[in-house]
Amino acid sequence: MCEANRRILFCSYHCFVDYTSGAAVSGMDLLRILTERGWDCRALSGSLLDTRERPVASVLERQKFAVKQLAARLLGLKVGKIPVEIFDGAMDPNERTAEGSHEFLALLEQRLEEFKPSAVITYGGFWLGRKIISRVKRRGIATVFWLRNCSYSQRNLFDGATAIIVPSRFAADFYRNRLGIACTAIPPPMDFERLLRTDIGERHVTFVNPLSTKGVYFFVRIAAVLAHRRSDIRLLVVESRGSENSLKRAGLALDRMSNLRVMPNTVDPRDFYRLTHVLLFPSLWSETFGRVAVEAMANGIPVLASRRGGVAEAVGDGGFLFDIPEKFTAESKVIPTAAEVEPWIRIIIRLWDDAAFYEEARQRCLAAAEAFRPERLAPLYEEALYRAMD
Repeated sequence: MCEANRRILFCSYHCFVDYTSGAAVSGMDLLRILTERGWDCRALSGSLLDTRERPVASVLERQKFAVKQLAARLLGLKVGKIPVEIFDGAMDPNERTAEGSHEFLALLEQRLEEFKPSAVITYGGFWLGRKIISRVKRRGIATVFWLRNCSYSQRNLFDGATAIIVPSRFAADFYRNRLGIACTAIPPPMDFERLLRTDIGERHVTFVNPLSTKGVYFFVRIAAVLAHRRSDIRLLVVESRGSENSLKRAGLALDRMSNLRVMPNTVDPRDFYRLTHVLLFPSLWSETFGRVAVEAMANGIPVLASRRGGVAEAVGDGGFLFDIPEKFTAESKVIPTAAEVEPWIRIIIRLWDDAAFYEEARQRCLAAAEAFRPERLAPLYEEALYRAMD
């Protein structure tokens, strides 16, 4: 395919620059990497955020984007060299009569006509996601659906997609068995320059996004055991969709936890990686991957994770994997016993006290993370895009 035809439009009603969304962060990283390799990339998205936060302007301000008002409800900015348009309308993807939704689709039609992309990358279900695929297919443009979670239950959403990319072999197997669809497994791209810490601060055992799906109830027991047995081991919880209130609802008495601190959600993950000695990832749902785990490993931070979904695939030999009993689910909201978290506690304490053991684990992390470097993953994405555009 000639250079002139390497044009990619990302389009979804999910906000392209939502730093609380792993899918959005991966999307930004993918377009950055493709742009560096000579692709002409642009993005058009809605303002729907994982946190449902409004207005979206506050999120853009936090990321220090230079934002222009392009039209009454259309914001313009750049992510690196990538032009991005954010439709900031009252757009409910569940509401077919919402005026904003139809206005967004009209914008898509204009961009398809003007930019003439050779492929459109999208994600998100609901009726609006289907309309995006339909509008693109009608023009004979390749549609690449980036399938990022295990929540899709209807095969016909993907009927118009030229190709489907998932983050792991686990996810590919899951959807082949569930919906009978064929997916290409490629790990999420990561901009290492954006996530590698440049200094190291006070050591902590870190848990990101305290939600039940992410294993907050497991963390509550781990925190309680460490507070009783080793209060010198500092704990850090990083807010995202889950917050300090999530910890309280899960039964953690924060006023009694002198060794625990909570960090507000941050645009720059290096803010907490520089303070992280060990990362906990006790996920209880079918993760299609484990982006935070790989980011930590790239920083040489040992990861303790559940062996569920695509997490084991992401961590590989770079961390410590634990089998969590099936009775613990994302919906169970049950705090495990001290005995049930004891294997986690033993490794945490050894990593904290044994410098040689820690260094060995650190080197395994760095070696495992090499597989996810952008220069290794970019050719896989290019190959998938070329196949879709043929």
